[in-house]
Amino acid sequence: MLTTAPPLVFVVEDQLLVQMSLEEGLQEAGYDVIVAANGADATGTIAAMGDRISGLVTNVHLGGEANGWDVARQSRDLGCTFPVIYTTSGRVSDGDSEAVPNSLVVPRPYCIEHIVAGLSALLGRDEEPLFGAFPN
Repeated sequence: MLTTAPPLVFVVEDQLLVQMSLEEGLQEAGYDVIVAANGADATGTIAAMGDRISGLVTNVHLGGEANGWDVARQSRDLGCTFPVIYTTSGRVSDGDSEAVPNSLVVPRPYCIEHIVAGLSALLGRDEEPLFGAFPN
């Protein structure tokens, strides 16, 4: 019997407790998860593993030089087309021009269910498509 591996989701989050919560929630929803805490590490991971990553969940405001918008744009520059979910405590509309195609912006605070539902919709794992940002 042939089994397929769960989709691999890359979480880029500089706040450890939020990172751990996302990792746990996504794993409970049936995803494999890898994590990075900053934009530089994220870009390196995408360069090395981009062909295996099914989705990216990134905080917009990461510590360091590269932010979440940069990480997603660099993934596209590397040829990756996976869906992206941005999380932000800023105004959602502020990122509309920064977001890559096939993405959602989820305002903070959020429930893990918002992330899972958005990711499932973008990956086609949900029969009911979801569009735009989720209310907090």
